[in-house]
Amino acid sequence: MADLSSILSAIAADSLLTSWNPVVETLPDYELKDTKTAKCCVVPGGIDFRNLSRGSIHHTFTVEIGFIKRSKSLNVLSLVTEIKGIADGLMPKTFSDARVVGVAYEPLYDEEQLRERNLFQGVLSVKLEEVK
Repeated sequence: MADLSSILSAIAADSLLTSWNPVVETLPDYELKDTKTAKCCVVPGGIDFRNLSRGSIHHTFTVEIGFIKRSKSLNVLSLVTEIKGIADGLMPKTFSDARVVGVAYEPLYDEEQLRERNLFQGVLSVKLEEVK
């Protein structure tokens, strides 16, 4: 049976995220000074429960992966392309008995943060289904 905590840890440990310094967080909160290096937060998003049959429950997990990077000379399109590559790489994977069945990349970035603080923020929303 898939466990949310194990799924979060397995995603954070995946080699696709290594360059973003991933950490599992339940309440991510960063000061601007903390964003000098690229950061990645792996956060629980939710669990959907469905009855498959009497006594059998199916779980669909949602995990949010936030990407944060600050720089005066950000190349936004290259960051968007890099994160899209991560999304593509997640699709065939299984993490702790849960298979990735969908990834949404929205928002691509926060325009206001980018304009005012030179801070890139993008989010992947990953759906995983329990493997039985």
